[in-house]
Amino acid sequence: MLIITGCIALITLAVAILTVWRLIRLTGQSVPDCNDDFIFF
Repeated sequence: MLIITGCIALITLAVAILTVWRLIRLTGQSVPDCNDDFIFF
């Protein structure tokens, strides 16, 4: 039971990280010269 819970937690965490990363990538693509503005992130 504990192994199943741990696997579900890891999958949820991975999906959350991918979602946040995708949002950051989309926000960076919509802003011109994103590479120069990484300080504000």
